Amino acid sequence: MAWTNEVILPWTPVGQLYFSPISNDQVYVIDNGTNFWLYDIANRQWTELTSPNFTSTTSGLIDRSLAPSPNGTKLACISEATANYRGGKRIEVYTIATDTWAASSQVQDMDNEIPVLRPTVIAGLVWADEDTIWCWASEAIAGVKDYARCISYTISIDTFTIFPTLLNGTLATSSPRSAAINAAGTIIYGSVIGVAVAQWYQYTIAADAYALGGALTAGRAFAFATDTDKLWYFDTTSDYRQGYVDIADGSEHDNQFEVNPDRDPAYGWYFGVKDTLGGIIVYARATPPRLMTTGGFLPLAQTLPATGVT
Repeated sequence: MAWTNEVILPWTPVGQLYFSPISNDQVYVIDNGTNFWLYDIANRQWTELTSPNFTSTTSGLIDRSLAPSPNGTKLACISEATANYRGGKRIEVYTIATDTWAASSQVQDMDNEIPVLRPTVIAGLVWADEDTIWCWASEAIAGVKDYARCISYTISIDTFTIFPTLLNGTLATSSPRSAAINAAGTIIYGSVIGVAVAQWYQYTIAADAYALGGALTAGRAFAFATDTDKLWYFDTTSDYRQGYVDIADGSEHDNQFEVNPDRDPAYGWYFGVKDTLGGIIVYARATPPRLMTTGGFLPLAQTLPATGVT
């Protein structure tokens, strides 16, 4: 199917645009500021929603993608990110039914694992259940990170839990980005941005143990997109086509959507994907119309009042 220009954003975005997965042909969109909207792709209609409590810096590679809870009633993203730290100090949770946000307390610092204690920031988020969010954490400094960790956040008691084991060493000199979880809820997966290669790790909860899951084929990099059972990436060498790592077996699946000949150069790695891979919305252009889609999106069925019926 051909790529389609979507309706122009009814606001001027602050920094980048981040997406939820597409559900019922609707997608939630947030920027680095406090702009938060729902877009009905099938009916081409924007709806402004309540703003989050905190912003996220426009500097650095911050991933603010919106992660849905298992039953689809809530979304979560990072907030209170600061320049070049590539993560936030808080998680914010949005309840769809009430159009309300609730911000966590600030994540506490990790133990002093290196000579100088540095503050902790959190990145990729994935839900284990309706009360538990897992996130990847790193030190809050500019540039390359020296360590990473997978930590949990319990919403009902507003508590981050940092476990003893640390993912450390040269393999972890990178910044966490997206996250995923296996069907059993026992292993958390995280994509990281390395200096020369994009790697992904797995964390086994019961054992508090880390392992290198694998590395992307050369010419690929992890994208800004959230998905419970996939780590999305894009082709950096030519057309920026999107693909994913299937966490079930670590396999790469390239070119999930057709080439977009109308995107701007270096655009195409911020996106939201339909749950059945039946469509995608992409931040494809630097100027309006910024968003483009491809896939099957059908208008919601509407019932018109009957007339002349006896």
